Formats: sequence, C-alpha cells, structure tokens
Amino acid sequence: AEAKAMFEEASEAKKAARVDRQETEKLQEQVNASIDELRLRESALDKREEEMVQAEQNLEADHEKREEEIGQREEKFKNEQESLKQGMVRLQAWSDQLTVKEKRLQSERSQLTLREERLSKFLSSYESAPMTN
Repeated sequence: AEAKAMFEEASEAKKAARVDRQETEKLQEQVNASIDELRLRESALDKREEEMVQAEQNLEADHEKREEEIGQREEKFKNEQESLKQGMVRLQAWSDQLTVKEKRLQSERSQLTLREERLSKFLSSYESAPMTN
C-alpha cells in the first residue's frame, strides 16, 4: 500500500511536471511571438524615421506645412516608441515568469527523481525480503 501510494504520488508529480512544461512551452511561444512582433515594430519605426528625414528635406520650401507634418510624425514616432517600451516590459515580465516556472520545474524534477529512487529502493528491498505467511 505504501509503495502504491508512493507510486501514485510520483505519477501525480509527473503529471504536474508535464502540465508545468506545457505551460512553460506556451509562455515560450508567447515570448517568441512578442519578440517577433517587437522586431517588426522596430523595423517599422526605423522606416518611419527614414521617412521623416526625407519629408523634412522635401518640404523645406513650405515652412508652415513642414512644421505641422514633422510635429505629427514625431508624435506618432513617440507613441510607437512608448508602445515598444511597454512591449519590452511585458516581454521582460513573461521572461521572468518563464524563469520562475523553469526553476520550479527543475525543483519538481529533483523531487520526482528522489521519490523514484526511494520507490525503487523500497521495491527492491520488498522484492528481496523473504516471504512470510
């Protein structure tokens, strides 16, 4: 009965570790998707910045129009930068969560290994014990 209970406990620990591993993989996918999205945004920001420089050179003849257009683009650029910063904060939070889950998973693996070793020793001593009626 004790061996069965230890085996069931080890089985439950394996299931919990599997669920944690799946959650960790989901978080990693989210982190990867966020990284891809942030890279696309960064590329778009670089492109917009180049467009701003070109627009400034082309619009020197009409000073009022140039000032208005540059102001609008700078505001948009600042908003995109802020959005990128917020995305980086979210990415860091996900990364921190992933690190915590990985550490917990490592701890659970260690506990599972110890339980398996104890169960193996118990079963081995149980099987080698003389049978008495």
